[in-house]
Amino acid sequence: MTSAVAKRSLPLSLLLYGGLAFWLVIASLPIVWTAIISFRQYIDAFSSPLKWVAPFTMENYSRLWIEKEFYRNFLNTALVTVFTVAISLTVGCLAGYALSRYRGALGFWLLMIALMFRAIPHSSLLPSFFTIFDALGIRNTYFTLIFVLVAINQPFTIWMLRSFFV
Repeated sequence: MTSAVAKRSLPLSLLLYGGLAFWLVIASLPIVWTAIISFRQYIDAFSSPLKWVAPFTMENYSRLWIEKEFYRNFLNTALVTVFTVAISLTVGCLAGYALSRYRGALGFWLLMIALMFRAIPHSSLLPSFFTIFDALGIRNTYFTLIFVLVAINQPFTIWMLRSFFV
């Protein structure tokens, strides 16, 4: 028995792979263009007509990291991400394992409730979170951001990890 790929003719294969290569080049052009522009001086990047050969410079990156203090944003993002993932996986693993071992109707309904919470638009939860955090005086802290992200992602984490343990 031969597979469908082996039965495909050479011209059809060339056409398919050529089309795929063309699409890949077209799809990657914005990313490549952004990378090229990022290493040019501001004047060269937005000149008309466009200079194809422009001096290579790291000025934009040094200005971003040093003058604009991008490292603070990067560290904030890394900190929030690490704690959110660690807490979500810890709670999700425990809940997912417990729900995978529980064979009653309650386990099914807990999963359905988690799925229903996942279907709630995230923007509809924000006013209540804001009101509570403002009343507690903990608005605009790392804790509140991590708490909200864990609360939003927890139903999906439980659902996925439950199927992992089954």
